[in-house]
Amino acid sequence: MNPRGYDGAPTRVLRPGELLFEELPGVYGEFGLLEEQELTERAKGFPADMTLPMDVSDMVKEWQMVLTVRQVQRMRQTAWTLATTHNLQILLPQGGVGHSASFAGQFYTPATLWSNLSSSTPLHDLRQLALLFGRGTSNDFMSKALAYMNLKTAQYIMDNRNAADVGGIRAEFGQTIFQSIESFNKVLLQQGAPQIVIFEDSYQVDATAGGAIAGNYPGNTYQMYLPDGIIWIVAARPGNELPGQFMWTRHMVNGGGMKPYAFVNDFTKENHGRVQVPPKIEVHQGFNGGPVQERPSQTVTMFVA
Repeated sequence: MNPRGYDGAPTRVLRPGELLFEELPGVYGEFGLLEEQELTERAKGFPADMTLPMDVSDMVKEWQMVLTVRQVQRMRQTAWTLATTHNLQILLPQGGVGHSASFAGQFYTPATLWSNLSSSTPLHDLRQLALLFGRGTSNDFMSKALAYMNLKTAQYIMDNRNAADVGGIRAEFGQTIFQSIESFNKVLLQQGAPQIVIFEDSYQVDATAGGAIAGNYPGNTYQMYLPDGIIWIVAARPGNELPGQFMWTRHMVNGGGMKPYAFVNDFTKENHGRVQVPPKIEVHQGFNGGPVQERPSQTVTMFVA
């Protein structure tokens, strides 16, 4: 606050700026199909009178479970991609970009990659985050921060042989502190460095080769949400604020609601005097929205291998 002094006029202060962001939401949706053959086979166990209702609720619920898992995986995939790369590009099955987002984020690549076990300095690099990105901000990149990495990336720390860094601590205090990441986190806590969190989750990639339709034929490959050699650092905030969130937006499929939609189209019944051939039941699910990084200064993506 500016000084006013006795009998002096106060100084006007301009209104602080507001945090504004704008992104176009992604539009996602899929459906599962109960086809004529499986509906006919289900009818075998029911009375001969086909005018009686046939219970297919278990078949519908099975598709709803599959679609829900795929929806959650897509949400997580977009969130992790945007958070770690700061650039999201989701392609449409028929070609073109269906959802994109980006922000000006923070990257850090150590002078020596951690895959160089004899010369790299993982402990020094993690301690540098507070000096490079935390000073002059409300972001705490010290021991309250979290460093998300997968198991292979963490192994570079556990196997480090640099006597001037992790290898020296091993020689000084013995092998026991390297029996687990949890024990090494105690060293990081004492050194004022972020705590390591192992994140090994992955998702299955749809197969598109050989004429397969994307989304209908699961592939045999998997993709890590957090790839090898990449660390996502999340600084602590005074009010424990998160760096971002996944936001739902309005859409017309469910009358302008903000949440995901789910409905069933039954084409086995007469509709306005017309019967569809072949009969089928469609189980739909989808959403509009996407991840938003609200505090770019709160995170850092490290490339260490």
